Amino acid sequence: MADFIPSKFYLSQNAPNPFSKETKIKYCLPVKSKVHIAILNSEGDIIKLLVNKTQEAGTYEIKYKNLHSLKGEYYYRIKARQYANGYSQIFNQYKKMIVF
Repeated sequence: MADFIPSKFYLSQNAPNPFSKETKIKYCLPVKSKVHIAILNSEGDIIKLLVNKTQEAGTYEIKYKNLHSLKGEYYYRIKARQYANGYSQIFNQYKKMIVF
């Protein structure tokens, strides 16, 4: 349903997981938000920035292609800040993904 607005922030587990070439990550925003989604190594360093923009409320899906043949355990993180009267952080979550 295109007009569906989620009632809360949500970050799904990537699928498939583990993966080798490509995976999908879904997330939901209940309000217009500044969104930052990044892939991180085990030390917390950003490997790839996937999203860095303001998005309207809704459900989104992004694809991550493992172009560098990285293998091992990685994390992905979402930071979402409500877009109203300046930004205030209201959602921050990490998930683990495995690349083989």
